[in-house]
Amino acid sequence: MAARIGGSVLVTGSNRGIGLELVRQLAESTSAPAQIIAACRDLYGAQEFRSYLQKAADQLGPARTGMSCSRAAIINISTLLSSVKKCPETFSMAPMYPYRASKAALNMLTCCLAEDFQRDGILVMAIHPGWVKTDMGGPHAPVKTEDSAKGILHVMSTLTEKHNGSLLDWEGNGIPW
Repeated sequence: MAARIGGSVLVTGSNRGIGLELVRQLAESTSAPAQIIAACRDLYGAQEFRSYLQKAADQLGPARTGMSCSRAAIINISTLLSSVKKCPETFSMAPMYPYRASKAALNMLTCCLAEDFQRDGILVMAIHPGWVKTDMGGPHAPVKTEDSAKGILHVMSTLTEKHNGSLLDWEGNGIPW
């Protein structure tokens, strides 16, 4: 990881795939954030990331107890397929109506949260992890989970207020809503 990422990081979908790999890399980093908040729908995989969270907490020691939300970030995992503008280019490769619609809704949530939380100094954005070799991405996906997570963490380390409310890919390229 290139630079230290803010005081607190919220990772959604952290019980498997890219989310779990993000938690693992954040927790094992020598410059881990002060807090890693790992959220998931399915508690079945929750035990797997508990050890990573504990390691990150142990690295902080007693000197870092006072924390501020003014340097926190909410990073939602979205997709290129959620882009309304890119739909004519991407539809034929993955028509997936429910997936596209739910991720487009996540994008709206991201924009609304960005507006709501910007007064508190909390960055909110969405990131497309790429087409990744996971249960969902399948064996033909070109991006390894480790590479996607590494790229996401690099992008996260470069985020500033200009990225608030945006959608970027795992390499830092902007994606239109």
